[in-house]
Amino acid sequence: MGNSIGSFPASKLAVTHNTHKLIILAGLNSISEVIRDKFSTPINHFLAYFTNGDLNVDRWLGQYLYDPLILHSKSDEMISFRNAELNALYGGKLVEVFGTHNNLRVDWKIILDYLNN
Repeated sequence: MGNSIGSFPASKLAVTHNTHKLIILAGLNSISEVIRDKFSTPINHFLAYFTNGDLNVDRWLGQYLYDPLILHSKSDEMISFRNAELNALYGGKLVEVFGTHNNLRVDWKIILDYLNN
């Protein structure tokens, strides 16, 4: 399970060790994507230059052989829901949860069902 910025090492480890289950909770797609959401256009281009390619979760999800479970809230004030949508382009199941970034309300039955199937 990778939470927030931990979605990068979790996805990398899942591919490297061929795990059959991967859960991404409020995860980023990349640092560049987070910057695009947070900063105005002139600053965005400047920062994007220095962060391009950093912590790209999709680099690993594109190699992941199984379907991850992606949980994210549209009320997440730190990492936008768009990051989850971009991660879901590589397959898996995207489930909207509720709450804020550091106070997510997750239905644990969804996680248990995913782990048991």
